[in-house]
Amino acid sequence: INTIIKIAIEKLSGNKLDDSICLLRKAIELDNNNVEAHFTLGWALLKNQQLPEGWLEYEWRKKRDNFHVTPRKGPVLENQSLVNKTVLVYDEQGAGDTLQFIRFLPLLKDKGCRVIFQCNPDLRELCSKAPGYDVMIPLHHTHVPDLCYDYDISLLSLPAYLNIDLESVPPDTNYIFVNQEKSKLWKEALKNSSNLKVGIVWAGNPKHVNDSIRSCPINELVKITAVKNVDFYSLQKGEPVKQLEELDNNLITSLDNYIMDYSDTAAIIDNLDLIISVDTSVAHLAGSMQKKVWNILAYNNEWRWFLNRDDSPWYSSMKLFRQPKPNDWDSLINELIKELSILSANYNIGKNVVKQLH
Repeated sequence: INTIIKIAIEKLSGNKLDDSICLLRKAIELDNNNVEAHFTLGWALLKNQQLPEGWLEYEWRKKRDNFHVTPRKGPVLENQSLVNKTVLVYDEQGAGDTLQFIRFLPLLKDKGCRVIFQCNPDLRELCSKAPGYDVMIPLHHTHVPDLCYDYDISLLSLPAYLNIDLESVPPDTNYIFVNQEKSKLWKEALKNSSNLKVGIVWAGNPKHVNDSIRSCPINELVKITAVKNVDFYSLQKGEPVKQLEELDNNLITSLDNYIMDYSDTAAIIDNLDLIISVDTSVAHLAGSMQKKVWNILAYNNEWRWFLNRDDSPWYSSMKLFRQPKPNDWDSLINELIKELSILSANYNIGKNVVKQLH
């Protein structure tokens, strides 16, 4: 059975989803309690846009050895009546996951319950006015909150509980709020240039299991700076910032020293025209703000971006750029350059028309 699962994972990595799903179903027939078979099937089904069944199989992630979420006192929310009950919803994975899944809280609250949202502390300010919860408390990974509630559920388990399919994904509106004072400061700081303003992120969290695949080498992404009449700003944080410092390129302005938290990043994004990012929380943040964002994806992308489409049901302002084959950043970057050249040209035409009208 382990051989079957291994082959299925190889098929999944090669985007042969039907073959992978078939093999995983066979593995489950042989051993219905195999955690990896169920979890991998969930991933494959979700990537194949078979969401309702995919969510249910994805719940098997909680049985994996590397699932390190502190258990809550329960009971877990399943199919109980929620009228006049209190539900604790706790953050589970990264900031990008929170920004993607917080949209489901209002659907839970519509069932007549009081909602306590245990949120990633880094996102508390951005999510402080989001609808769908009554109380927000910070997430602690080391201890369980001493609270009175009736049921608990992971934020990432809400789609399974709500039986979400592609048609019922809530819109990406009105759940992220930018600090307007910070935004005004950045509007003033960036006002002197009339060029198209583009923020870039080329690397994700190095601790992420697929980071080496999803992160784009800066010496590849830097090629887009050849496009004229564009100002480039790095929104990159962490160790990868050093890669920019090592480049002989003065066309990218690093804003690393000005970004202390996600509210700072959001305020900057609010004053840019476009974000170009690998699959990181910044891509989710720009999308949740409904800012134009180009999400550049490795060939073996995460399930949430599906396959064979350049749009996303999660974010209406997002366009997906995909590697045509594994590790082929060169073709993707060439496509970016073409699209960015058109966008820059149109931006400057529009700017000149405005000048003539005034």
